[in-house]
Amino acid sequence: MRKVFVFFVFLFYSGLIADNNYLDSIISDLKSNPDIKSIEKVKTTKPFVATYRIFINQKLDHFSDNSKTFSQQIYFSYVDSSRPNVLVTEGYDIYGNFTRELSKLLNANQIVVEHRFFNKSVPENIEWKYLNIKQEAADYHYILFIFKKYLKGKWVSTGRSKGGQTTLFYRRFYPDDVYASVPYVAPFNFALEDPRIDSFIVNNGSKECRDKILNFQLHILDNEDKCIDIFKKWAKKNKVSFDLIGIEKIFEYAVLEYPFTFWQWGNTSCDSIPINCNEQAKLFKHLSKVIPLRGYYSDKSVKASYPAFYQFCTQLGYYGYYYNDKEVLDKLKYLKHPTNLDFTPPNVEIRYDPNAMKDVKNWINSGGLNRFLMIYGELDPWRATAIDIPDNGKDSYKFILKGGNHRAKILDFPFEERMEIFNILEKWFDVKIDNKFKERNK
Repeated sequence: MRKVFVFFVFLFYSGLIADNNYLDSIISDLKSNPDIKSIEKVKTTKPFVATYRIFINQKLDHFSDNSKTFSQQIYFSYVDSSRPNVLVTEGYDIYGNFTRELSKLLNANQIVVEHRFFNKSVPENIEWKYLNIKQEAADYHYILFIFKKYLKGKWVSTGRSKGGQTTLFYRRFYPDDVYASVPYVAPFNFALEDPRIDSFIVNNGSKECRDKILNFQLHILDNEDKCIDIFKKWAKKNKVSFDLIGIEKIFEYAVLEYPFTFWQWGNTSCDSIPINCNEQAKLFKHLSKVIPLRGYYSDKSVKASYPAFYQFCTQLGYYGYYYNDKEVLDKLKYLKHPTNLDFTPPNVEIRYDPNAMKDVKNWINSGGLNRFLMIYGELDPWRATAIDIPDNGKDSYKFILKGGNHRAKILDFPFEERMEIFNILEKWFDVKIDNKFKERNK
């Protein structure tokens, strides 16, 4: 018996050494690729054995032979050459080197791609016309071209929110690159200010909660001047500037944004909304709890969001502020015409083109959805513009988490629905998901 045990231990470690040697050969080969600008080994997380931060030279215009290039940041995390592979199509910056949910469930290798024109993946001279869904899809296509020669398991693309949109657009232009796609909470908007979102918010949740939201907005606007004074003191104390748009306008944008963000993130409950309150400090404290003022509206954040709002206002579509009650809009002092154009890059021509989303919709309606698994939160306003699966959608599914918001994930679902999702993933990728995920909250 002891000899058998020693033999299997020997086989295990022999396989481990062999796979580590294979990883070394991958990294060595990548370093010889002229389009790999740099590779740096960084701290990793489970289940990965190693993670590398890599910068890849990408064409600014993938459809021109003489294009300029820029450097795009990715993280490559390795488990085993035989495992599935998760390609994370971020919609913004890379927010951190962590294990995405799908990678945990599938015990998969993982590549996280920062979206072009964000954070570290910005051309030396920005030419905004190259920030579009066709070019971003070509970025992912080239990255997959590089890594498919090393990683032979099935590939799945995934992303959250705007990253879920990029997952959809990637499959539109390169439908056969990956075996399946799992977009989380992905909007699919059909207008610069999609009215479906307004209709959703004015009917979301209970009437009692909606009335509390309106009551709060009216009371904070009745106390606007003193609340803005508190806001200014808060900004000075925290060394945060709001000069690009103006702190008074930002305050009103935050009040208009309040219903959307309240439902989107669920940072507070209906019971915690101050009712019939004229205490300015209490009103401002609650507003700043629901709306991340620094993260949404500081000069630093507005600048960092220029690429996102450029895309929202040229191709992706977004929402306006018409879900707000007329009584709220009539109380505004500084915003005569609230518009998302205030958050787009200055001195850049912005023109919304509906044809980009029409093209994707036509692709979906013609049977483009093949092995899609979509996750949404019931109360998330972005569910108003969720991707619909037509009758000719092939092996595709949509799951809506009851009471869920924009943070919805697979492991949040009740046991029966979670098992249904796991069965789909196990069938697609010929794997067995660990029982610890199946038994959670059983």
